[in-house]
Formats: sequence, structure tokens, C-alpha cells
Amino acid sequence: AMQRMERVEINEAFAAQVLACLKAMESKSFAERALGGSAPMGAPDTERLNVHGGAVAMGHPGGMTGARLVLTLLRQLKHDMGGGLGLATLCIGGGQGGAVLLGSEPWKS
Repeated sequence: AMQRMERVEINEAFAAQVLACLKAMESKSFAERALGGSAPMGAPDTERLNVHGGAVAMGHPGGMTGARLVLTLLRQLKHDMGGGLGLATLCIGGGQGGAVLLGSEPWKS
């Protein structure tokens, strides 16, 4: 569940993309129609979402967006949170998308 995510990185093609994704995550009709479920998945806490800025702020270099997302998320989990779960999502042209759930063990010094 989204409540377990320490950090979430939603890659946006444009600034309003994240707002549309958050609305869809909270929508029961979207969950039923697009996901085949009966309840919305729930949106992540905005305090944990794109905390260093998204692709509009940080960039998304051609062919490297996925690597930038994963490395940004892993660094946040390790250094900012000391471990935990994170979700990175990537929009793909033509209405496609991808996501990866990552975990980082608690940081031991």
C-alpha cells in the first residue's frame, strides 16, 4: 500500500502529469475501469512525493530517465530515510507506463 512507501518518484512528461496520476490513484471509478479492482489504490503522501523535484526540475535525459529515477530513489532511501520501500514510476509515450518497487535495508554506519 502507498502508506508503506518512504519515497515515491513519479516521472512526469509535463507538470500537470503528477496531478492527473494522483487523482487517478484516489479514484474508485478508475480502479474499477482500468485496474479491475473495486477500491482505489490511494495516492502517496505528498510530503514523500518527488521531494527533490520531478523531471521538470531535475531533468530526464533521453534514454536515461529510468536510471535517473532509480538512482534518485535509492539515494533518498539510503541517505534521507535510512532504508525502507520506494516506488518509481515512468510514463511512456502512447499511454504506456512502468513502475518498480525498490527496497533499501536500514543504513548501518
